[in-house]
Amino acid sequence: MRVLRFPGFAAFFLWQSLLAGWDVARRTLDPKLPLQPEILHLPLALPAGAPTWWLMLTISLLPGTLSVRLHQQRVLEVHCLDSRLDVAGSVRETECQIARLYGLGLDTLERLDPR
Repeated sequence: MRVLRFPGFAAFFLWQSLLAGWDVARRTLDPKLPLQPEILHLPLALPAGAPTWWLMLTISLLPGTLSVRLHQQRVLEVHCLDSRLDVAGSVRETECQIARLYGLGLDTLERLDPR
């Protein structure tokens, strides 16, 4: 892990926590309770081990998502409160942040974010 990159990751995590927390609070207070829960199966590009576990823990700490199961180190089951949102994109962005935090090579980042 690259300690000097941790402040950037912490800022990303706090911002995502605020946005997700606001979304969950808004849904809870809405009389219609607009939810569409689903289990998503998302392929991972992070290497097995600490980066993947860090991703799973981070996703579970963000409101509205929960890591459920890791299949063969390549596919992550994620429970989400509303599958109409871009949950896969959010997980991919979190994966990019963790790749940077761990100082993973450019090839890993390109697989995650081919822009």
